[in-house]
Amino acid sequence: VHRIKIAVEDAAGNSTDMAFAIRFNGAKQSPLSRAKNVVWGVPGKDVVLQHGQTVLRIGKNVLFDSVPVAITATNTLYANAVSQRIDISPSGVPLYDSLEITILCTLAKEDALRQRVVMLVQTAMGRAVIKGVWNNHKMTGKLPGFGVVQLVTDDTPPSISLVNAMDTYLPPGERTVRVVCKDNLCVASFRATIAGHWVVFERKRNVFTYLPDEYCPEGTHSLVITVTDIAGNSAIQTFSIVR
Repeated sequence: VHRIKIAVEDAAGNSTDMAFAIRFNGAKQSPLSRAKNVVWGVPGKDVVLQHGQTVLRIGKNVLFDSVPVAITATNTLYANAVSQRIDISPSGVPLYDSLEITILCTLAKEDALRQRVVMLVQTAMGRAVIKGVWNNHKMTGKLPGFGVVQLVTDDTPPSISLVNAMDTYLPPGERTVRVVCKDNLCVASFRATIAGHWVVFERKRNVFTYLPDEYCPEGTHSLVITVTDIAGNSAIQTFSIVR
């Protein structure tokens, strides 16, 4: 009989332990089986996994611990998908750096929609949208973690709406201008100008707020908002504000 005790402590000093006993009965053990598509990722070593046309690269500085990594590829019912659904397990593993993945796209090389292809990623931390780099019929991008990834097209421009009423008067006590910008995937850039001058908005999620400054003196002004999503779709709206 062998008695084993395991104690674990985190960086904050919280600890837990468990104890148990094991006994070897002398029986011969059958060799452990390992799935064909599983590769051990090891800290300090570059690892490359290939499954069909999908290639996953794990740099030597990515992993904290040794992890058995597996890739599966399945067809997807996602309406705008232009690749297979790629599952990378195990999910939830903390990483020091990003992973690199290359995925085959089903669109023809001359298809104009290729300009609007992005990687849609779902990890334990949430959803991410990545604009990758083309290499012939494949796209390569950086992943924030293990999870699910696939290539999708997005040709829908963002929406822009002014929270304040059009031609609204901005008295000294109520000087903020609020704009709501939404996109089906991810807003990548926001630009606002008054009379050709760039003005600064603060962002909180989908709400952009502007406190009028020297570029918005007394009078009526045209506020031009330009928003671009991560796929490259743009929207422009002009609003009239009065100060």
